[in-house]
Amino acid sequence: MSSFAPIAVLKFGSSVLSHVGQIRAAVEEIYRHRRLGYQVIAVVSAIGEATDSLIQEARTIAPEPDAGSLALLLSTGETRSVGLLTMACCDSGIAAFPLLGHELGLVTTSNFLDAEPESLGASRIREFFLEYDVLVIPGFIGRDQFLRPTLLGRGGSDLTAIFVAAQVEALTCILLKDTDGVFESDPSCPGHNPRQYRFLSFEDALTIDGDVLQEKAVRWAADLGQVFEVRQVGGGKGTHVGARKTVLFAPPERLSPKSVVLLGCGQVGKAVLLRLLASPERFRVQRVAVRNLKKRRGDDVPQNLLTTDTLGSVSESTDLVIELMGDVPKARHFVKTALRNGSHVVTANKELMAQYGDELKEVARRHRRRLFFSASVGGAVPIIEIVASRRRNRSVVGIDGVLNGTSNFVLDQMHEGASQEEAVRLAQRSGFCEVNPQDDLKGEDAARKLVVMSREIWGRRPLTQVEDQIDQETRARCLKAKDAGERLRQVASVSLRGSQPIATVRLKEVSSESFLGQCKGAENRVVIVYETGEVEKLRGQGAGPNPTAEAVLGDALQILREQRDELCEGIDQEVGP
Repeated sequence: MSSFAPIAVLKFGSSVLSHVGQIRAAVEEIYRHRRLGYQVIAVVSAIGEATDSLIQEARTIAPEPDAGSLALLLSTGETRSVGLLTMACCDSGIAAFPLLGHELGLVTTSNFLDAEPESLGASRIREFFLEYDVLVIPGFIGRDQFLRPTLLGRGGSDLTAIFVAAQVEALTCILLKDTDGVFESDPSCPGHNPRQYRFLSFEDALTIDGDVLQEKAVRWAADLGQVFEVRQVGGGKGTHVGARKTVLFAPPERLSPKSVVLLGCGQVGKAVLLRLLASPERFRVQRVAVRNLKKRRGDDVPQNLLTTDTLGSVSESTDLVIELMGDVPKARHFVKTALRNGSHVVTANKELMAQYGDELKEVARRHRRRLFFSASVGGAVPIIEIVASRRRNRSVVGIDGVLNGTSNFVLDQMHEGASQEEAVRLAQRSGFCEVNPQDDLKGEDAARKLVVMSREIWGRRPLTQVEDQIDQETRARCLKAKDAGERLRQVASVSLRGSQPIATVRLKEVSSESFLGQCKGAENRVVIVYETGEVEKLRGQGAGPNPTAEAVLGDALQILREQRDELCEGIDQEVGP
């Protein structure tokens, strides 16, 4: 949430959302762009064959359905997609909100089944971005001047994305399809290896078969001067459609699935494992190292993958090791071993990175491996990545935030009159709290996150002080703050004094109407202050298996993208249209 954050418009068509299970892939793509520092507008089509099914259903009632009634019926397919994708984003800890036609302000002509856009409430969209990072909107449907649903015809979702991108001055507009981009001929034909368009002029795009590029949408893009990209969800270099000269290239072969060893299979570990197993085209799980083979983990965890030989697992050849075990001395040893043996590493272990981050990053550098640790700070709030994306233009001078979801959840319960013990038990039952929450309640967890952030932002470990903690007496302080229109928050702060970062964690009364005061439950909120005087506000779930798993998977997918981009180095030479 900031006045300078760029906007990415991402369109997910029915070929991408072919079934409900594909919703998670869309969330990954949205989170990918959040990590890059974008605010996201996700434009969605109806899932799979929903539109065709609704048309058939209409014709069982009326062979020639009334156009206005049919438009209303078909709009329910996309409304369903909006609801499901927003729900999935929120479940993964991403601050998302659904915007339908009347809220979006997308006004069209009154042609019910083949309308064209006329205007958009761009200023209203910017207002929503003050509260949310992701807005999910329907493609294909709009509203006429009388607020009646209208359909934008063939290619309507593409057109919606392009029109919205132009109106909000989005930095990027991507039409996500079931193909890597636009090819000179069908790449799905057996034994056929056609070249891909790297760049495609508007003029040439209009001459290409309309299965991938819809003529109506391309013409609107040309008229609006809106450049856009066509690529696959999770893909790399797609096809950029715009005013540039057309360029073809020979795409590299697809990467084989990356072998993965997972260390730990607790709540977060299991969530990560299930996501890995659901993507066999990208990941192949070799081993899951656990302490106790007899522990019940559910029928969805393959027993043949489990092992207690952690050292043997990280010593064998594997592409990626994901460390979620928690034990710092052992984790340090296993991470170093994995890096030395040529594996990339992803960890969510904040204590490990706070104590030994410099050492582990040096080991990774010497062995030319990647070490990612996004999930160690902020859960699904990509603080480290967003600060890195701004670094070229803005230097950070300070950060204030609620960085511990467990403590925030407990404080919220104490504001409602619960004792510390009652609040902790509820946090544990809700999956937001470890068996032993003392590091959270004492502020040690938040302090470690400040250490990790300080190293990444300024390259130095901060001087750190934890001023107070949540205990039995905190309840009275919470109730007193509530009576005064305030909320008690565990506020973690780090800023520069000269060249030395100073970090503090303290319980602080803040206005109930303030950004940090409105932080609810296990949510994390962060206020970043730049040397320009600009302020950026981030929010999202900071605790729970799914938000943490989203951050871990974000790191793993980043490693895949970097390897794919390396394969593409030097292949962008022009080879003729």
